[in-house]
Formats: sequence, structure tokens, C-alpha cells
Amino acid sequence: MLGRTLGAVALAIAALVVVLRLARGYPFEEMLFFGISLAVAAVPEGLPAVVTVTLAIGVAAMARKRALMRRLVAAETLGVASIICTDKIGTLTRNEMTITRIELSGLSVAVEGSGYLPEGRFLKDGVPFSPIDEPRLAELLQTGLWCNTTQMMEGEDGPRPLGEPTEAAFLVAGAKAVISVDRERVCGEVSFSSSRKRMSVLVKEPDGAVTAHVKGAPEVVLARSTRILKAEGVRLLDEVARAEIEARFAALGEGGMRVLAVARRSFADGQSEVVDESLEEELTSIGLVGIIDPPRAEVRDAVRLAHDAGPTAAAIAHSIDIDAARIVTGSQLDDLRDQELGAALGEGAVFVRARPQDKICIVEVLHDLGHVVAMTGDGGYPGAPAGGCWYRHGHSRHGCRAWGLRNGAHRRQFRLHHRRGGGGASAIRQHP
Repeated sequence: MLGRTLGAVALAIAALVVVLRLARGYPFEEMLFFGISLAVAAVPEGLPAVVTVTLAIGVAAMARKRALMRRLVAAETLGVASIICTDKIGTLTRNEMTITRIELSGLSVAVEGSGYLPEGRFLKDGVPFSPIDEPRLAELLQTGLWCNTTQMMEGEDGPRPLGEPTEAAFLVAGAKAVISVDRERVCGEVSFSSSRKRMSVLVKEPDGAVTAHVKGAPEVVLARSTRILKAEGVRLLDEVARAEIEARFAALGEGGMRVLAVARRSFADGQSEVVDESLEEELTSIGLVGIIDPPRAEVRDAVRLAHDAGPTAAAIAHSIDIDAARIVTGSQLDDLRDQELGAALGEGAVFVRARPQDKICIVEVLHDLGHVVAMTGDGGYPGAPAGGCWYRHGHSRHGCRAWGLRNGAHRRQFRLHHRRGGGGASAIRQHP
């Protein structure tokens, strides 16, 4: 703005001088060249360099404060932000998933250790024991290793995963228990996806039978389970056992843990020739795994600074001194009405397993509530600008809407309808 103002003043002065000299009878062609020269001379040769150096010094000063922005208007907007939306994994935490709790039917197991070092004991009622002495625990860890494509690599700062941190947590827990599997026996796989929220692996047994090993979101795996592995053997999953699993799942979630369920299904030789989602029905539930991701050391001070500076940080975890009044999963978010979502945001909710379009929806609802929203994360926000926000129709959200996308010089609105539950696009319509 300052540069444009100075340029306009310089041109106005040059034009005024030309007009005055023309009025005194000077030749037009001579005055034209004179006016151009005067306008050019109004800007010192060293001004661009001075401005560049000055801006560079300012950017360097902000970088020392861990702030980097392209336009100063962003700093002005941040100054009035009332909400900070932040990803948890990798932003507030170290992204070093660690299994610290394992829940079996009638048995809770604590796992010592933190990070990716295979050091720590398994405790039952505070007493160390060997996982080999508890067959159900060994089977759970084996299933976690079968449903795993991650490898641990030795880095400068110790072991680092080449793959998913959650799968790395199973590798470390398996190493602590001195349990391993031969992945050469894997004969099929149904991969994980954000819509399925589970993955399955088929393993050929020595006797010719095939076992499907499944891990995924507890609510998804539990809905497909009809049996449960107890100390006395496999039993039908009745309402009492199902309620027990749900209670343990809720307790682990309230403890700030990421929870995964582990299950399996056995087939006779030749019974499972087709590798598809039909393998994930009539499962036998083995147990739950509670995974923590330790918060970064600087997070507490950052949250305290955010409170002192004015914005109210979104409640995401008790471990960093932020109260979480309610936990909402991605599937639960699909069924929330606008008023209910607004009420959840007002209470201070933690949204888990949220898809990119869900995050956009949360931000838009916060806008509708009158907040100025700042979004932070580690870059793990794929598809958000293109995917847009799930629009509400009736009592729940059935599609996706993105406003103001640019195509050349035109602004357009796109609406993408999804098949409910399938995630696939059924129609795309462009509106002028």
C-alpha cells in the first residue's frame, strides 16, 4: 500500500511539472521525455534493495519467533482469532506411538516403555509376567504383527519407523514380548482405508487352514464380531461381553489413548478363496489395544501462551492441560445435526478419526457461530480445499460442498454427492 501511494504521488508530481512547462511554451516531445525521466528519477535506485533487506530482516525476526507468513494481513487476522484448530498427532505429540495398555476379556495388561525402543515389561496387577504365559496376549500381538507392513530402521536418534507409527507400536510391543511372525505365510490382504477403518490379512497355517487377522477401529471391528476369545476358550459374544468391551473402549479413550481392536476368523482349507470384505464377518474378538503418543515438551507452554494471548484452544487431550468434555468419532459426526454439532463445539469436544471434509465442516460451523478460526497442523490435511465441507440435508450430512474454487478468472461452486457409507462419487454438478 505504501509503495503504491508513493508511486502515485511521484507520477502526479511529474505530470504537474510537465503540464506547467507545456503552459510556458516548451515543446511537447521534449516535455514528454522530461516527464518520463522525472518519474523514473523519483524512485531511488537503491530503494528496491533497501525495501528487500528491510522485509528480510522482519521475516528473519518473525522466524526466530517460529512464525512465517507471506502477507502481514495474516498476522492481523491471527491477532483476533478466537479459536485455534490443531491436529493432534505429530503437531501436539511426538508422533511416537506406544502401546501402554492391552485389554483382554477379564484381564488388563499394562505395558512399560515409551517411544520406539523395545524396552519395557508386561504387568498384570502391577506384577511383571511373560506374554508367553498368557496365550491370548500372544495371539493379540501376533495379529498386530500380521496386520503390519511397517519396518523399523535405525536412525541417528534411534529406531524410526518406515511406515505407519501405529503399526510401529505393534512392532515394538512384539519385540518387548519376543514375539515375531513369518510374513512369507501371508496369502492375501484387504487394505486399510479411512472409510473402512480396518485392515485384514490372510495367513496360511501349517495344517493348510487359513486365518484372517483383523485390526481396526473398535466400533467397526466389534460390529462384525460374533464371538470372543476368553480364558476358557472361544465363546459367543453376548450382550454382557459386548457391553464390557464397549466400557473398556470408553475408559481407554477417556484416558487419552488411541484405541484399536484386534480380531480373527479361521477358515478350513479352501474355504476362503475370495479375498474381500466378506472375510471380515463373524469375527472372534481378541482384545483392545491402548496406544499413547507422548506430547511434545513445548506443547504445555504453547497452550498456556495461547490462553494468555486470548484465543481459546480447542479441547483435544487432558494430557496437555486442556479439558475434553466430549469425544466424537467420525461416524458419530455423520449423524449430528447442525445444532448438535454446534452444541458439541461449545462444550469443548475432541473429534477422533475425522476425515478431511469433517474438519472443513467443523471450521465452517465455527464460522457460523461467529468465531474467527485459525487452523494449524503438520500438513496432514489431504483433499480439504478440493473436498470442501459435507453439507447438511435433513438430519445428517450426505454430501460435500466447496465454495469459491478458482478456475482461471472465474469462481465456481462444486457439489460432490457421496454414496452414504461408500465414499464413492455418484454425481458431480457445476453451478454457475
